[in-house]
Amino acid sequence: MMHMNRLFEFLKENFPRCKIAWSELLPRIVWKHSPKKSAMNRGRYRINRAGFSKARECGGFRIKHPEFKNRKLLASDGAHLSQVGNDIFL
Repeated sequence: MMHMNRLFEFLKENFPRCKIAWSELLPRIVWKHSPKKSAMNRGRYRINRAGFSKARECGGFRIKHPEFKNRKLLASDGAHLSQVGNDIFL
């Protein structure tokens, strides 16, 4: 989080007229490298809250992705987006 805070401060100082958009981290069915899905989701919520809060402090906004609760937008591995999910995200 320290790196994120420094990045936001850098952007705010060097580009005072820019608008910062915080694009929320997407939910997943499977978190690679961790069997604890609930712990990973708590971390995701925490990072999303902190990122949005910092963006808002800098006059920015948040982009939510509620449509990605649909499992059909994830690839069969449960961690990556499917082709359709990727097209929607982009």
